[in-house]
Amino acid sequence: MPYVIGDDLWPRFNQYLADTHEAYKAGRDEEMLELFMRLTGGPDADIAAGKQHPYWALSVALAHTLVKDAMVLNDYKIPTNRLARITQSVLVTTEGPITEPQMAGLPTDFFDRAAKAIAAATPQTERHTLDGQGHVVAPELMARVLKTFFDQ
Repeated sequence: MPYVIGDDLWPRFNQYLADTHEAYKAGRDEEMLELFMRLTGGPDADIAAGKQHPYWALSVALAHTLVKDAMVLNDYKIPTNRLARITQSVLVTTEGPITEPQMAGLPTDFFDRAAKAIAAATPQTERHTLDGQGHVVAPELMARVLKTFFDQ
C-alpha cells in the first residue's frame, strides 16, 4: 500500500509520476525502472550494479507495470471515500520501520503512515505490525497472522 501520506513526500512523488508517464509514452522502460529505484532511494552505484545482473532485463520488461501500479493506486492518493464504505473486517499489516538500503529514500515510517490512514478511514480495521520483517515477510509468520485474523 504505497499511498503517499505527508506533504513532505508529494513533490518527489508528483515529479516521479510526471517523469514516469513521459518515459512510458516514449517507450523508455529502462528509464522507468531507474526512476522507481531512485524514488525509493536506490543509489546510482546500485542501479549501475543492477544493470550487470541477469535479472535486470526481466525487471526492465516489467517496468511498464509501474505506471499501471500508480493508476490502480489512485496516483498514490489514499481513497478514503471508498475505504469508508467497506463493511467487512480488514487486516492492515506492515513491516516495522523501513531498514532496507534500497528503500533509504523513503521515510522509515512510509508504510506505517499509509497503514494508519487506511485504518482511520476503514470502519472495521485490525492493525498489525510485523516487527523485524522486511519488505518480504516470512511466510510462516504471515500465515500465523492471517490464521489469527480469520479465526476471529
